[in-house]
Amino acid sequence: CIRDRTSLVVLDSAERTTGGKDLRPALKIVDAQGNDVLIPGTDMPAQYFLPGKAIVQLEDGVQISSGDTLARIPQESGGTKDITGGLP
Repeated sequence: CIRDRTSLVVLDSAERTTGGKDLRPALKIVDAQGNDVLIPGTDMPAQYFLPGKAIVQLEDGVQISSGDTLARIPQESGGTKDITGGLP
């Protein structure tokens, strides 16, 4: 069974409303019972803060494994430029 994934794009803080400017979007990893998964060797919960324009293609509650992509961060291409500036 193939299911379509929906994409969720994190708004850049400059694009958020006043009430959302102080929020820090994050992915939080929990176990099957909803308890926080801790980073091994610490008592810190495994959570990943997301920068603006990050693209999340996970559904809430989906099971993940080590090595799974949680979000993509698009990078703008600079294009190509000539290096003729400053030549005689």
